[in-house]
Amino acid sequence: DVGIASADGIFQVSGGIGSINNYAGATITAVAVSATLDGDVDGYGGRAVVDGTRMTAFNAYQYNGGEIVASAYVAPGSEALLHPSLALAYGTYMHARSTYPSDPAYLSDFVNTVELLNTGSIEAYAGADMGEAAAYGAFLLGSFYSSTTNSGHILAEADADEGFAVAVGTYNYASVSEYLGCDYYGCHYAVRDGVSVLDNQEGGEIIAYASADAGVAEAYGSVVLAPFAATTTNAGSISAYASSEGGLAYATGSLTRSFYGLPELHNSGIIYAGAYGEVAVAIGANVIGTYGVVV
Repeated sequence: DVGIASADGIFQVSGGIGSINNYAGATITAVAVSATLDGDVDGYGGRAVVDGTRMTAFNAYQYNGGEIVASAYVAPGSEALLHPSLALAYGTYMHARSTYPSDPAYLSDFVNTVELLNTGSIEAYAGADMGEAAAYGAFLLGSFYSSTTNSGHILAEADADEGFAVAVGTYNYASVSEYLGCDYYGCHYAVRDGVSVLDNQEGGEIIAYASADAGVAEAYGSVVLAPFAATTTNAGSISAYASSEGGLAYATGSLTRSFYGLPELHNSGIIYAGAYGEVAVAIGANVIGTYGVVV
């Protein structure tokens, strides 16, 4: 009831290939509930962390045709604390780990991927009034390649009145660095690769909703980041809603960014952003590239 609560619907770690298949008619549910204790001597609020599915592997693959639900909630105390409460929810969390080979001749053996194919429903909810709430529908971290293909439903919802709420429908990031050695000034690395892709197909729906009255609400429908190739393709709908009565609200429907390459956005569907608050900023689609963009 008070303290730290965590839950995983599925937790998978593999040194090679990791795979999760959740077929139509199947359901994966994870719920974590905690509360903040008034007068905590260390000034800490409650913690609730939850993953519908969490997997780490050299190559990670997941198919969902059923339903995945992750819910994290922290009941508030009666006053603000030095270390606010935290509710963190991932519908699905996928991480592909790898390092750049010391000999480039072996590069093909090290190219790893993290891939999600969703034709069903993935939902993440986080609530923590007077604290911090973060919800991610699908969160993918890759080294060489990160890909989400969606023709189903993905939802992230975060609620934190008098606090900070962030909701991200889908998040794709990929980056791999080569270790160059250490010297008097420290250790050195060079970014060598990284490709991120989101393909939201016809009928696919991605929604992010953040609410934080008298606080700060941020919502991102989709985020695609990579050092080199970052591509968002949308033939369905991607939406972000941020609401904060008496506070700050920021919403971005689609964010695509490449640090060293040309980011691409191909849209034949609907991308929407709505922000409502004392200060409100809404951006439908944001494409950022150091050397230009392709839209």
